[in-house]
Amino acid sequence: MYNNNLNSETKITFTLSKPVFCRNKPYAIIMYSYGNLVYDIGGSGVVLFKKINNQWVFSAEFWSTMT
Repeated sequence: MYNNNLNSETKITFTLSKPVFCRNKPYAIIMYSYGNLVYDIGGSGVVLFKKINNQWVFSAEFWSTMT
């Protein structure tokens, strides 16, 4: 869903954590969440990225929740 009205109550809000990098391996994890109180929707999860050829590539999602 895309909504360009920043004051709209129907927009979906996204939050991302700072990446956590592994010290000795080319991996990083990021936690995300999103939601909208008007529609009572949202979810969250943790994703794993791996550095391949000097680029961070999505590797896996560990868990997610939906409301």
